Amino acid sequence: MLKNFAISEKIRILSCTMQRREKLDTDKRPRAITQSPARFALLLALATVNGQAMAQASDLITFEPVGGYLPDGTLAADNLAINTQYRAQYGVSFGVDSDSNLEIDLGSALRLEDTANSSDVWGYVSTNADADYNNAAVGFESQLGDWFLTNNGVSTSEDLLIQYDNPVNAASGEIWDLDGRTNGNYERWKISAYDDSNNLVSSVETPIGLHNTVEGSLDSKPWAWSFDTTGTPQIMKIAMEFTGTTNLSPLGFNNFATSTASVGAPEPQFWAMLSCFGFISFFAYRKRQA
Repeated sequence: MLKNFAISEKIRILSCTMQRREKLDTDKRPRAITQSPARFALLLALATVNGQAMAQASDLITFEPVGGYLPDGTLAADNLAINTQYRAQYGVSFGVDSDSNLEIDLGSALRLEDTANSSDVWGYVSTNADADYNNAAVGFESQLGDWFLTNNGVSTSEDLLIQYDNPVNAASGEIWDLDGRTNGNYERWKISAYDDSNNLVSSVETPIGLHNTVEGSLDSKPWAWSFDTTGTPQIMKIAMEFTGTTNLSPLGFNNFATSTASVGAPEPQFWAMLSCFGFISFFAYRKRQA
């Protein structure tokens, strides 16, 4: 959501700049929007981005309770087991795959964590934050919010698994708090998307976790991943497999877009629209000068 706001804000600034230029152009009478190709292009771009933002918001799971409750009516609580609470609304289930067969283990679940760390069981150690556990580094607080998912943090042999009821062709999310140790060991995760027959669709690996004193460390910060396939929707499972060297790897999982590659992704649509705007403005300027 923050990314879409930033795109709209850039377009708003460009639009305001054009309005000021038109006011200075005293030898031209005010023109209708449809008679100004550049302004029309800006309005079209803004409408497109806002439409995309609304579509992306509908599939985004922030894990923030609404009125204290999850989508299925369960009362949110720190360390609550999360498996099918989001299934009816979003078509996804969460769990653990301990034997790498790409099936959620019977009775397994991930955990809902609050940043207040209401219980003694924490999600991750937030060294570079204002609090010791479950907090974001300065500047990332609103992105983390008050709630997120976490693994059990005990066994690195357990994969985190998301299963879909129906296939999608895109997805994205954030992994929080990739750490490194002073002995050289590090945390790292591989995120893989599979189809209904367990064929690999796409995969991506996080950076190697760096110690919190090293520049570029992701301690208490997010790292965003995304998948975006073309053609027939085929993603039915997303697995998060530990590929680091530490014996423990607690992490946070947040801002899961179930069917769009939006979280933390670059902004190619903005630059494409800006290029289009530039070409239209150039030709409109040439026409006025003729």
